[in-house]
Amino acid sequence: MDRQIVYPAQIPLDSDQLNAQRNAYVGLGQLAAMTFGWTTVAAGGFACTPGTGLTVSIAPGSLLAPGVVDASTYGTLAAVSSALTHQYVSRDPVTLDVPGVGATYTVYVTPATVDADDTVLPFYNASDPSVTYAGANNTGKTAPTVRQDVAQMGIGTSVPTDAYPLWSIVVPSGATAITSDMIAVASGAPFYPSLAEIGPRIIAPFNAQLATAIGGYPLNAIVSGSVAGTYYISTADNNTTTPGASGASWQSLFNGLALSSDLAAETTRAKTAESALSTSKQDALGFTPIEQGGGTNQTTDKVTIGNISGGTAVLSYTIKGTDCGPIVSGAYGAVTSSGDEYAYGLHWSSGRPLIGYGASISGVTWSAIALYSDVESVQNNLSDAVSSQANTNSSLEGNFDNYLPLSCSGKTLTYGSGANIYQRFQSDGNWVVANGDSTMFSVGGPSGDINCAIEVNFGGEVQGNVSSGTISNGWYSRINSVLRQDFSIVTSAATTTITFPIAYSSPPVVTAIMQNSSGQGGVSAWLNTISITEEAVTFWTRSASGGTDYDAWGPIQIMVCGEQ
Repeated sequence: MDRQIVYPAQIPLDSDQLNAQRNAYVGLGQLAAMTFGWTTVAAGGFACTPGTGLTVSIAPGSLLAPGVVDASTYGTLAAVSSALTHQYVSRDPVTLDVPGVGATYTVYVTPATVDADDTVLPFYNASDPSVTYAGANNTGKTAPTVRQDVAQMGIGTSVPTDAYPLWSIVVPSGATAITSDMIAVASGAPFYPSLAEIGPRIIAPFNAQLATAIGGYPLNAIVSGSVAGTYYISTADNNTTTPGASGASWQSLFNGLALSSDLAAETTRAKTAESALSTSKQDALGFTPIEQGGGTNQTTDKVTIGNISGGTAVLSYTIKGTDCGPIVSGAYGAVTSSGDEYAYGLHWSSGRPLIGYGASISGVTWSAIALYSDVESVQNNLSDAVSSQANTNSSLEGNFDNYLPLSCSGKTLTYGSGANIYQRFQSDGNWVVANGDSTMFSVGGPSGDINCAIEVNFGGEVQGNVSSGTISNGWYSRINSVLRQDFSIVTSAATTTITFPIAYSSPPVVTAIMQNSSGQGGVSAWLNTISITEEAVTFWTRSASGGTDYDAWGPIQIMVCGEQ
């Protein structure tokens, strides 16, 4: 969105104020177009209720409709025909008289841009500022003071051109008052639901940043997953976990529902079973039994299967009345919402047991299980590693005096005599702690001006309490909060404002010398300081010759010192 720029001591113009309002007007129109679309007409408010007798009351409302920035001149600004979405407003309730009975009427809204609030305005009298004009050129004529986008309400048996229908009112013959059942939304009315109305109906994708910002999704919140067609429901309040991740407090919205393919298969199976039962005595049982025994490599012994006593979801079986214990089952203890998967069986392959698991039997994954020999191998490796580390530690401890301790909290480290220790910055920009010119301790050998004890390589200028560097046409140095800048410029006018390369927190002290290049007066010149601010200094430069002062300009050397 554009914004106007004005400057101190600038003469204000009417166009500055008009452009400021037009810029805001355009920005809001662009935002409305992004939200609803460039050609969309949208209405909000305008509730219609029965009035007294054959009248209806229309509540305040607004209408968004396409238009242009300004179809006519706006004050002193030219018309602009660029497309823009307008908001036309009806600020107060409006009472409309229903024209008659025994007919259907339509309440409609017409968008209009009007210049209103005509007023006789005071104008500036250039020839006599103490006297003001009444109206332009003292004509006493009024002028509009506001441009309004107005939603004008109307009612009739048809909708005029450029108007939009809102409400349909069917008035029976003989009616003496309008009732609520006569009022309905008109066909084609551009009413849009508000964000508050549609917000709860939107299923948005899961967003980790939003989850953190709102303190977690609430219980039963529904979000869409990263894979199209996946939806999750929160199983906990303050939920910041990611749907689909292991241990997340979400479960599939379709958890427990059968797939359409499963239903189709079950329908086919049921029809086949029903057809078979209809031609046999099987329907008398009420269920389809499984044939027991007699299959390939099977005996005909009686086998019973059931839930184990004292447990849940654990199958146990007996053969000829002998308890054979539980059957390996993938159901016991499985929590699918936590990422658990069912185990479907065990398999021996290439000298190693494998376990089959997966979300369904069609996608079983076989994974190797460790043997006891694997555990023994790991244990032996750990023992060897512990023994090797113990030897290394012993070697280090025996030679510890040759190493610099990296951490010694609560202890005192002393290097050198301590009597001749000092610290300084070298000419290479590095900070060192030294014991005279003798090496106490160094990493990678001594460097710089001396054989240093401890050297800190800043890799450039020193920052913090002391720093320096270059600025435009000069250099600067800083000690704590005191900033000094030395730079030069070339002026071409006797009165000039020079902006400091680095601003100060308060007006600084300025010292300047110059050389006259104007061709008048002497080579020497002087500078009269007009003003000093935190950001700039303004000079009036002069030179003299033969007792006469002249305007001067040319190279200026400036030194500025103050607090930053």
